[in-house]
Amino acid sequence: MDDKLTEIRERLNKATPGPWRAGNYSSTVVSDHKVHGVDGSDAVEYYGGNLIAESVAANNQEFIAHAWQDIK
Repeated sequence: MDDKLTEIRERLNKATPGPWRAGNYSSTVVSDHKVHGVDGSDAVEYYGGNLIAESVAANNQEFIAHAWQDIK
């Protein structure tokens, strides 16, 4: 179990800092922190934050939006 938790912690430490939340559109997840390596993710006014994910099914949006906080 410790190895699994270590793997989870390593992924968390590499991810864009949270908290994450639903964006301006029902298919987006955003953060207040800059997302490195994704062109256009800084269209903050359009997305309602720095884009983490888009084209997300509504039933997955809340799960993804809360993932960072849930494991932090």
